[in-house]
This record gives sequence, structure tokens and C-alpha cells, in this order.
Amino acid sequence: MIFVFQRSRVRLNKATFAPEDYSSLREFSAFIVQKENEQIVLKKK
Repeated sequence: MIFVFQRSRVRLNKATFAPEDYSSLREFSAFIVQKENEQIVLKKK
């Protein structure tokens, strides 16, 4: 059995967000979760 570990880091350049930015921030967070849950395909060269 082979285990593959993935580590990612997201850096936000500001600590507070205006209420009008919440929708975009939620979409961005959902996008990150979606990408982290995708399968990884390893191909042999």
C-alpha cells in the first residue's frame, strides 16, 4: 500500500474582511475544499 501526503498553505493578506467580501471568501474556501478532495492520479513515465 502506498500513501501520498499532500500539504498546502493558503495565505490571506488581510485579517479582516468587509461584509460585501463574505460571498467571495466563502466561494474561495469552497474551491479550496473541492480541490483538496480531488483524487490524485499518479502516472508512470
